[in-house]
Amino acid sequence: MPQPPAQTTKDITEEPKVIVQQKEVATLKAETPIQPEVPAPTKVPAPEIEIPAKEITMPPPAPPKEEQDAASVLTSVYPLVDQLFDILRNLHGKVDWTSMENSLEKIDGESRLIDKAMGISKLDVSPLAEATKQWNTSGASKEAYHFLVSLNEAFNELTSKNANSPQMRQQYETSKAILRSYYILNDIILAFVVGDPTVEEETAQLGTLLDGLVKTTNFHLDAKAVVGALGKVQVETGSQQSVVECRALFKNQVEPLLRAVRSPQ
Repeated sequence: MPQPPAQTTKDITEEPKVIVQQKEVATLKAETPIQPEVPAPTKVPAPEIEIPAKEITMPPPAPPKEEQDAASVLTSVYPLVDQLFDILRNLHGKVDWTSMENSLEKIDGESRLIDKAMGISKLDVSPLAEATKQWNTSGASKEAYHFLVSLNEAFNELTSKNANSPQMRQQYETSKAILRSYYILNDIILAFVVGDPTVEEETAQLGTLLDGLVKTTNFHLDAKAVVGALGKVQVETGSQQSVVECRALFKNQVEPLLRAVRSPQ
């Protein structure tokens, strides 16, 4: 890159010589007009404008959370309870593992729907599925039982946190009693297969629960017909058809109670 020519000391210190004739200077001064002094502009204050306060519109209050219909949830719980108790019965004697695996696919799908209906994430079928894949009879029995416990707990939690109005409280209490009765009904059917000596005790307990439903709802329910259907299951132990008929009879008996206490849609 080319460098600028170097300056000498003389170049820096020597003042340039400018010769101006005195006359010319005077003439220039005379010809230069005198500029009048212009006063600095005065700042004019901006007029005060009253801005009306913006009216703040508060959003409307959020509508109260809709209470979940316990009767509808209970209806979706029935098939899951049936299949889990069928697995427990199937685990006694010669186990049909292929049938169990098919049942688990349905249980998985139905449990997801129930989770969504209840607004929870509590039902996990994977431990039961793993025990089934390993043909682990005791493990599968244990996991099926735990799943039933979790399902009952989830339903009870749902009823306790959603029943705000008196009508909903009645519906939830009735639904809880019906689910408990249905568990006992299926446990009695299981006891016929296992040979549990507490069958008579559980049958009496079921009759008491059903009679209690009649008293609290003032609605007719034929408890004797349900007990009679259980007797047929006992005689025809091993018959899936008699089990299906007994369950259907129970559901038909309690359905009017659910309709009676169902909240208006």
